[in-house]
Amino acid sequence: MAGLQSKYKTRKFKQGECVIQEGDVGDCAYLVQSGALKIVRNFGGSDVEIARVGAGDFIGETALVFDERRSASVIGTMPGMLIVIDRSSFKNKLEGSDPTIKAIVSMLSRRVQAGNKALIEDQTDAFVLLSAVESLFKKVRYDLPVDHRDVFIEKAQPHIDAFIEAIKAMKDVGE
Repeated sequence: MAGLQSKYKTRKFKQGECVIQEGDVGDCAYLVQSGALKIVRNFGGSDVEIARVGAGDFIGETALVFDERRSASVIGTMPGMLIVIDRSSFKNKLEGSDPTIKAIVSMLSRRVQAGNKALIEDQTDAFVLLSAVESLFKKVRYDLPVDHRDVFIEKAQPHIDAFIEAIKAMKDVGE
């Protein structure tokens, strides 16, 4: 990575700093040189962590090939340094490459994009299920007569909590 640092710009980031903002137009990718970051997606007003990345990982790579908005935010969890790879430099290097290399990069880019989409959809499914359970619990509770609410909460809350913890545990096993 030391050779890359002399050819490309670098960017420092702090813990808690948003390096990539979901919804922004992307024109560069980053190679994580040091530090750690989390990738989060906003679902219904809540940030849901999708993945964690560190030294040697790329973030925002689909911006090098596709002209799309960022699908997730990336936030520093430990301060570090990023190597910035802008789209025009990447495309210039790719244009000078062998046609076979271009075809491989194109195929890999589509696979990365499909993998990112599948990962986000999996996280969305779990989030939607948890949100639906919590919303249903609140609705049933408020639809009950006032004098029955405490009994319902006492009997149902432990089961709801256990269900939510089981879903979270299963999600963690799959990661």
